[in-house]
Amino acid sequence: MVGIIVLLSIRKHMFSPYKEISKYVTQNEATLRMDCERYLEQKYVNQSDDEVKATGIYKGDTDIVQYDFSGKGIAPASIYYGFYYSPDDIPVPYDNADYDLELKSADEWTWDGVGDNGGIIRKICENWYYYEAWF
Repeated sequence: MVGIIVLLSIRKHMFSPYKEISKYVTQNEATLRMDCERYLEQKYVNQSDDEVKATGIYKGDTDIVQYDFSGKGIAPASIYYGFYYSPDDIPVPYDNADYDLELKSADEWTWDGVGDNGGIIRKICENWYYYEAWF
């Protein structure tokens, strides 16, 4: 039994969505940035030639281009992982929703939505942010 718990704990840390997303963004940052700037200029997401699919442009005080990476669960108990490009380098909640961010550390924020909805935002590098959102 202890062995199973240890293996599950190791697996959880080995397959961290944050680590996978951070690695992907940093390795592909130049291409992703060009795509996002094009999307924001044309005001829509054209995914016909993109390897990774952006989910859309989310409007707000600062517009973002958001990418979904993975998710699990069934509503009302689901969690989503992804990243977004913020041209103004300003962190925002998932989908650029109108919720306040609470600073947790120099590069991490949380937000609370209606009920038990909420999320975490982490800075990956300049203009790029990781998100977890649960509903």
